Amino acid sequence: MESLYVVSELVVDRSLDVLALTQTWHSASDDVCLRLATPEVYAVVDIARGAGRGGGVAVMFKKQLRCSQIPLPSCNTFEAICVPLTTASGPVVLLNIYQPGSSARFYDELTSVLEVLVVHCCPVVVGGDINVRDNDVDDNDARRLSILLSIFDIVQHVNAPTQVIAVQGHWIWS
Repeated sequence: MESLYVVSELVVDRSLDVLALTQTWHSASDDVCLRLATPEVYAVVDIARGAGRGGGVAVMFKKQLRCSQIPLPSCNTFEAICVPLTTASGPVVLLNIYQPGSSARFYDELTSVLEVLVVHCCPVVVGGDINVRDNDVDDNDARRLSILLSIFDIVQHVNAPTQVIAVQGHWIWS
């Protein structure tokens, strides 16, 4: 339970307008843990993991931002939530993805989702946990993802590792 308050404190201490969460481990929208992690002046929209462990995606946002949910095509290879947010500087669409493992169908499903978003005449931010090592030029998945993102004119703004993994006693940034 203490970790729930850490999330809430982080959001408040850093005055975050929005926080996208992946692998929430919640199984229902009324999950008490997700609600306890949400500070009082914030709201949350989510897609719970219906079965199995892990998974689940959510977007926590200040209540003053207007937010709804954009319906997405059905996806079997990843979980996603997409919300348009109305901010003081204009609208923005946020797509939050959790893709737990590699699958050739992932790229077809992601293409279908991105096709839904091209009709929005505002910035689209794509984030989450996609589990593709985009810094490996020899990796087919990395090349395929890079090509797909470039087709939709999506620019990668994160140029540093976002995770540390211990493999056989060695730390690897990914």
